[in-house]
Amino acid sequence: MRVALLLLLLGLTGLACADDLQGFVVNVDEENDLFVVPETDKHYTQGLHLTFLWPDDDLPFHFGPLNRVPVLGMTDVIRKYGFQVGQNIYTPVDIITNQPSLTDRPYAGWLWLGLIRDTRGVTAGTIPTLDHLQLDLGVVGPDSLADDSQTWFHGLIQIHEPSGWKYELKSEPGLALRFNRRWLLWDTGDQAGLRAQLIPNFGANLGNIDTSANLGALMRVGHNIPDDFGKRIEPAWGWYVFNGVAGHGVLRNEFLDGDLFYRSRSVAKEPAFVEWRCGLVVELQQMEISYTYNYHSPEFKLQNKYDAFGSLDVTYRF
Repeated sequence: MRVALLLLLLGLTGLACADDLQGFVVNVDEENDLFVVPETDKHYTQGLHLTFLWPDDDLPFHFGPLNRVPVLGMTDVIRKYGFQVGQNIYTPVDIITNQPSLTDRPYAGWLWLGLIRDTRGVTAGTIPTLDHLQLDLGVVGPDSLADDSQTWFHGLIQIHEPSGWKYELKSEPGLALRFNRRWLLWDTGDQAGLRAQLIPNFGANLGNIDTSANLGALMRVGHNIPDDFGKRIEPAWGWYVFNGVAGHGVLRNEFLDGDLFYRSRSVAKEPAFVEWRCGLVVELQQMEISYTYNYHSPEFKLQNKYDAFGSLDVTYRF
């Protein structure tokens, strides 16, 4: 309700951006292991994220610190600022028992508010480049409300309720500074027909929630692929499919290593894992709807099977 009122007020004020810049962006992303076949209910089991971005180069006062972070060799820079509110839920495989296994992933929740700076420009003189910088501040443990959220949802869809939340990680503050850079390395540029793009990417995260790095690449093929590396995304009818892979090296993961400041349950994590994702995106003028299948190789030592979850994503630009 509050989000709807905010959008209504923004519309009534007649706020808009110049024709050569991108305007407001609202995104809702639901990640859940019910969205894959066969459906599961384990490990990273659910995540709900709401993101709001202001028009290009509109700097709200509380984003000043992000504005001072260097752009790292990028020129022709355009910045976009915003915030994200999110909650993630993690559980072991067996959520019916009230004595969870000590060798499986512990119960955990993560609730946060993130400040975002997206930067578009070029590197090496001509390569379109997109940076995503995000600072997440939040809480782990009972204060994340993960127990209440999962119990409520399981009651709503009338399936077994989880019984082991009393063993979840303890409440403590969480911080994660996230950086990701993508390059539009190859683009057929054919707007009238079928278009293909190759997008390598590199990322790094720092904080008690996640300290890691990743390297990967994504391939997109479709018609009227949005120009998210450019100055303006023109409303259009279109679609594209994508397929990407990334390798992750992990120094710390709060939801495997356990609490930083308290004794808690934990498991021995793998120092590296592979992520594969593929999906379909449909462009409906100013609205974008997508589904992503996400695959993760085992992330801790005694995990005997991969994890998979689906993502449903809706974006509206105005």
